[in-house]
Amino acid sequence: MVNYWPTADMDAYLKLQSRVQARMALADIAASGDADPFDAGRYTEADAAAEITFRNEQLRRLRIETPTIEELDDRPTMGDFTLGQFITQLLRYLERNREELEAMPAGVYAVARADANGNAAPGVIFCLRQRNAGPDAGAAADPTAAARRRTASPRHPFYFVYILDDGVIRLGCANLPQTLAVFEAAAAGQTAPITALCDRFDRETEQGRNMAFYDRLLTDAIAHIVQAHAGAQLEGLALGGDRSFTLAPAAETPRTAGDFELLTWLVIKEPTA
Repeated sequence: MVNYWPTADMDAYLKLQSRVQARMALADIAASGDADPFDAGRYTEADAAAEITFRNEQLRRLRIETPTIEELDDRPTMGDFTLGQFITQLLRYLERNREELEAMPAGVYAVARADANGNAAPGVIFCLRQRNAGPDAGAAADPTAAARRRTASPRHPFYFVYILDDGVIRLGCANLPQTLAVFEAAAAGQTAPITALCDRFDRETEQGRNMAFYDRLLTDAIAHIVQAHAGAQLEGLALGGDRSFTLAPAAETPRTAGDFELLTWLVIKEPTA
């Protein structure tokens, strides 16, 4: 193995040397249990543990945030992660509560508490279904045709959007794993209504008679989906797009709120003082 170290100033910026050495210590300890090849007294199991902690923090950030390339230390990609863990949880919950879930009307909501770590900030997570998505939406009818159509959601025709109270789209419809992680952070383990938050929601909406605030958030979320769909179609037509790409028919293009059905939504509010 050959390592090329940067200058002292660059090393301070990148912190590259210590990270590579810690990684090598981890590999050496895992392989033989011997001391680190660089310095027997300097890089030990503690360095390996620090490297593992660093990796765990990267995984946590990728689940919650939508970082840019510059913000990531080692440039991992979201392609390394799947929805498997969430789907497994969902299937288990479905098995235990099938009748209750099937009896629920569309549009049901819940109120959850913003978490203290800032992973779930006050806002709303909307779950919508595109009404005019077409028969091959979700690759149910024709997987080949669905694969040729670039969509803005990894679970088309379903869209999840996490929008903050100030109208900022915190996580768009393409960021489903991160949105589900926020949902989990806010609602996991909460089996009973949070009375104080529900009462506050009822007061703010006048017992549901004045939903103007949430209507605006929903309108902004749908506008984001429409824009994201158009962007996905343009990407498919670009020079770097797949040669087999086909545009969605005009009748299956989302344009207005009428093209969507609100399935459920989670209101995330600050805890009552």
